[in-house]
Amino acid sequence: MHNCCMLHLPAKSILSALLLMLAGTALAAPGNYLIDVWTSENGLPNSSVTAIAQTPDGYLWVGTYNGLARFDGVRFASFDPLTTPELANARVRRLFVDAMGTLWINTFDGSLTSYRDGKFKLEWKGDGSADAWVYAVSLQTNRLVFLLHTGELIARSAAADDWRMLQPPGFNSGELAVADRDGVIWCRGRDQKFWRFDGREFQAVPAECGLQGQSVNSLVTDADGTVWAGTEKEIARWDGAQFVNQTPTNGEPVLNVANISFLHNGDAWVFADGRVRKARGREWILEPEECRGLVSGRLERRGVQEDRAGGSWIYHYGKGLFHVRADGHTRQMNTEEGFPGDRVDCFFVDNEGNLWAGVDRGGLVRLRERLFTVLQPGNDVATKAAVSVSEDSAGAIWVGTFGGGLFSLNQDEWKKYSLPQGPQRGFVFSVIPAGAEQLWVSAGDENLFAFTQGQFQAITPPVHGIKALLHGDAGRLWIGTKSGLICWTDGQVRQFQPEDGVDRVDIRALAQDDRGRIWAGGG
Repeated sequence: MHNCCMLHLPAKSILSALLLMLAGTALAAPGNYLIDVWTSENGLPNSSVTAIAQTPDGYLWVGTYNGLARFDGVRFASFDPLTTPELANARVRRLFVDAMGTLWINTFDGSLTSYRDGKFKLEWKGDGSADAWVYAVSLQTNRLVFLLHTGELIARSAAADDWRMLQPPGFNSGELAVADRDGVIWCRGRDQKFWRFDGREFQAVPAECGLQGQSVNSLVTDADGTVWAGTEKEIARWDGAQFVNQTPTNGEPVLNVANISFLHNGDAWVFADGRVRKARGREWILEPEECRGLVSGRLERRGVQEDRAGGSWIYHYGKGLFHVRADGHTRQMNTEEGFPGDRVDCFFVDNEGNLWAGVDRGGLVRLRERLFTVLQPGNDVATKAAVSVSEDSAGAIWVGTFGGGLFSLNQDEWKKYSLPQGPQRGFVFSVIPAGAEQLWVSAGDENLFAFTQGQFQAITPPVHGIKALLHGDAGRLWIGTKSGLICWTDGQVRQFQPEDGVDRVDIRALAQDDRGRIWAGGG
């Protein structure tokens, strides 16, 4: 398969991740992220994306209103009931990947289809209800448990290939279910009764379980597998015997919780009382003003995902996508930046840290962190390419351009220098510092100059056709030309010959390793 949908980064960047582009290259989008969008015009089955998942082989799977797609970064392979009868409905609602790498597809009619080893299998036929969601409760190797929209739990062990229905006594349609660290299933019905299933039998959670509220609106587990509940009055944690109030003490004492999302470090995003706040322990530590009002709407169409930099992505079907950095800085992705809409139905972080969003009628969106800063010395060189970039010992950056002259960047201040005369006075092909006070420069007609105290001085004996420069040990200047390799030392020029082991070829790259050896690249 192609892996180009994943972003592979080099171990070391060049010049501290500085990229100078002076050839009129425009930014893909303002801000900190580059945004790419795929729609039905690019091969997606439909431009309304409902679910995103990734299987261990690196493929990205995309659920849409009109079929399932497998994406390799270049092309989409599509699957629908006509081509894949194991898919009971063309509209995909949710996607899950279990601990064994099997992909599970929930379609709009409530059916479940699995995909493993290149084969689809219809595992559970839905009842045909519209928008019949299925929620993955446990995807562990030894047990698979899903919550159906009707409230029943269906489970299958690793040893069996059939499903069994799990229904608590008197159960009247459940809405919430989670699996704790021990594999015990906790579920809550519409009658607000709590049950636990240990794999053998259901046990009622006592009404006097420590909760102050009567309506459990959120039932989640943290990174350690501990069960938490959010009610119309509090946030509470199960301590093994009862629920203990964990509502932050630096806010309102009674809290109407809509949902809770835990981060890996134990912090939690809480949607409550019309506000979105981050809690650490029993203290509110952050409330992004931009995220007010995200509490409304359906629970399964809003959520939080954490990125590798410790930031949080909060999405909402109707209000859009928000990025909250670890330092609290918050911004909303909007259409001006190239983001295709506010009806964000799903969000996903892949194995390489790339960010993906599914937007109703907006397509599949990839957000990649901008790794480079584009610097431009001035409008007069907007169309002049930077052909050489180097840094001197004082930290100044020197940029040679193709027709725009020589530039320095020191403490955010640009300065421009040009050759004193001639039609090629703005052409600087290679620049290399020889200390804080001097540069070696190939300029004009690819001739050698010393640049000292803002002045160019032609070097004699002259050297022509210079493609690359390297300031080496003992004050030696190594010169790559269109006809071979030269070493310049205190005015003495040595042209290397084939009998020295160096062919007379075009040398365009020079480097010195930590053992003092000179490496030359040419052809």
